[in-house]
Amino acid sequence: MTLTTHATIWRVNNTAGVVADFTTIQTAHDAATAGDTIYVEASATNYSSFNVSKKVIIIGAGYDKAIYFPDTFGANLGVFISGITRFLAGSSGSQLIGVRVNSNNGTTLSISADNVQIIRCNLSYSGSGFAQSLSIGSANVIISECSIQGISFIAGTGIILRNNFITSISGVAFSINNAANAVWVNNIFSGSITLEDQTLYNNINRSALTLINCNLSNNIDARIGEEVFGTANGNFGNVTGTDVFEATGVGFEYYRLKTGSPAIGAGLTGEYCGIFGGDTPFVLGMIPPIPWVTKLFNPGAGSDTQPLNITISVQSNN
Repeated sequence: MTLTTHATIWRVNNTAGVVADFTTIQTAHDAATAGDTIYVEASATNYSSFNVSKKVIIIGAGYDKAIYFPDTFGANLGVFISGITRFLAGSSGSQLIGVRVNSNNGTTLSISADNVQIIRCNLSYSGSGFAQSLSIGSANVIISECSIQGISFIAGTGIILRNNFITSISGVAFSINNAANAVWVNNIFSGSITLEDQTLYNNINRSALTLINCNLSNNIDARIGEEVFGTANGNFGNVTGTDVFEATGVGFEYYRLKTGSPAIGAGLTGEYCGIFGGDTPFVLGMIPPIPWVTKLFNPGAGSDTQPLNITISVQSNN
């Protein structure tokens, strides 16, 4: 007996007048079969939060593209998810890519399933009081190429945080001391942060980072007079941020390494330190690793005798 199966691709768009399979991510998830892909299309209207209880791949259209690509088709629209989003038991193997998730009521993104990946997402918190944007209570989770405003909890094994810009919320410190030795690689730390019993390499610190009993290699403290990583195992500090970074441009462009930066080639195996180094460099605009239509030119109307010539430009974002 031969059995053939095909994963289904679903479209979600909440823009009035646009015909798609669903208008909410939750209804798309509920209708999907494990292994399906859900494309969430750019919109001027926020999407509601959702719970994931099966293996699905959720791909947005990026966020903050207008900052970096203001003249590009569709750059002024992105995917903004409002509310607490949860990866529950049964969602092992799921991925969330290319969206902004924001909450004003508790943790923004909660992961309690194994083998979940969060890629090129903006995780933020806009409420009052103490809350954080990311909570992980599972194993083999990868958080990659994200902007993360605070982390409240990490527990489990095989957790990797790589090429992320990580900051605390409104000056409120956060402390990670309950993880089973999570690995932090090629991140930039900003804000008041304490890490205990962690493994860090190829990272750059630019503010009040406290480390307790951590395994440290090839990290840089970009602050004059500070060497929080020490001076052994390729770690060093006591350098100014403007000697390390371009310190020009908008948004995360500021953190590109300038010519002659001490972070160039300073990584564990000779790679760059910071978010633009390593095998998964940070992508401006959180653009997902799928083709993006960057230009669309329509010269007017056509007819059965006069063809309509449309010019489309596409950019790869792997």
